[in-house]
Amino acid sequence: MRWPGNEASARSWPSSRPGEGLAGLSIIMRLSTIVMLAVFTAAMVGCGESGQAEEHFNAGVGFQEEGKLQEAIAEYDEAIRLDPELAPAYFNRGKAFRDIGQSQSAIEDLDESIRLGPENHLAYYERGFTHLLQSEAYFTGRGTGLGSGEIGDEGQAKDRLREAMRDVDEAIRLNPEHANAYIARVRIHTLLRMEAEAQRDAAQAIALGYHLDHLREIIAQTKALLDEEGTED
Repeated sequence: MRWPGNEASARSWPSSRPGEGLAGLSIIMRLSTIVMLAVFTAAMVGCGESGQAEEHFNAGVGFQEEGKLQEAIAEYDEAIRLDPELAPAYFNRGKAFRDIGQSQSAIEDLDESIRLGPENHLAYYERGFTHLLQSEAYFTGRGTGLGSGEIGDEGQAKDRLREAMRDVDEAIRLNPEHANAYIARVRIHTLLRMEAEAQRDAAQAIALGYHLDHLREIIAQTKALLDEEGTED
C-alpha cells in the first residue's frame, strides 16, 4: 500500500496543505485533513492477511468518503482484526467514530494510531480536535452529540481544552506548516480567553495561506460560545 504524495513509504502519511478544510463553519466543523486514500500498485496487492486487511481498509475509505460511516467502521474493524498494526485504519476509524458522536471511541483509536505512528502530526491534530469539539459541546449546551455525558462542568471543559492544546502543540512541533493546527489553537486560546496567544496563532495561519474572512468567522463563532459569565479561573 502506498499513499498519495509519498511514494517512498508503504505506510507513511500524506502531507497537509495550508488552508485545507474548514469550508463550512458549523460548531462541529469538519476541520480535518481529507480522508486518507489508499492506492494499490499491482505489485503490492498480494495474498495473505495483510493484503486482505488493505482491501478492507480501502473499502472503508470508500464508504467514509460517501458518508456511510457505519459501513466504513465495519470495514476498518475487519482491517484491524487482520492487521492490528495498521495505523491508518485506527486513524480513519477514529475520525468516523467522532463523526457519529462517539468521541471516546474516537480518542481511543487516535491513541492507538499515535502509539503505532508517534511521528504522525495528523493523529495528534485529530485527537486534539476531538478534545476541542468535546469542550465546545459543553459550551453550546447542546446536550447531544460530541461531549454529551462526558463533560459535566466548566472545569472539566477547560481541562479538555488543555488536553487539546497539548495535542495541537505536538502537531505543530512535528509539522510547523499545518495551518489547520494553528486554527484549532486559535479556537482553544479564544475559549480560554488568551487573546494575545490567539492573535499570534491567527497571524501564523494567515502567513501559511489561510483565508482571513474564514478566520474572522471562526473567531466570532468561537467567542459566541462563551456565556456572559465567561470561562476565567
